[in-house]
Amino acid sequence: MPWLHLPFQAMEPPPFPGRFIAIGGVVIVNRTAAVIGPPMDLVPFVATAAFGLTCGFDRRRWPWAHVLFTAVSGGFLAQALSWVGLRTFSRIGSDLPLAGYWAFLAAVGIASTWEPLVVAFRSLRDRPVWLVVAVNALNVADAIMTQVAVRSGGALELNPLVRFGGLPLKIVLVAALTWILFRRRPSALLWPAVALAWVVCYHLSGLVVNG
Repeated sequence: MPWLHLPFQAMEPPPFPGRFIAIGGVVIVNRTAAVIGPPMDLVPFVATAAFGLTCGFDRRRWPWAHVLFTAVSGGFLAQALSWVGLRTFSRIGSDLPLAGYWAFLAAVGIASTWEPLVVAFRSLRDRPVWLVVAVNALNVADAIMTQVAVRSGGALELNPLVRFGGLPLKIVLVAALTWILFRRRPSALLWPAVALAWVVCYHLSGLVVNG
């Protein structure tokens, strides 16, 4: 009977790229926070990110439960109670000022976005032409940001193709490869899109760190 299959369809695990990008985003937030400071405790940071990754993006409890858990795990709630003269049994986990909690809030927010990312990747998977557009757009963004970083002295160009033929060669070559994959195996374009999205986020972190 058809209805017997419904529970199993509802429990089908989501594809991996959404979680992959979410975890990569959390790693980038940690790197950015470690560079620009102030120093933070890694244990509550990981706990906060794990909470966001576990709960995901649920409209019934997001962002209130995520923000509350961040305030508790990061030690801000205990600090706030002590500031107003109230005693708490919670150990203050960190002496960070309020401005230092942006990394915790960013971690729980980014980690919980893996479900919308799953929806986005499913949509791209069903429309391979948009995967071609996404890969090439991200590749152009990566090329431009790399060039900016190299000219500012903050990075070195390690890609031998770019060293030999410059950015136009890289852009044209990636465009040709994506078109070949689109004609032969369009679903394979999903992983280059994920990798390039992570690289672009890494570039953005570099822009924040270097000002």
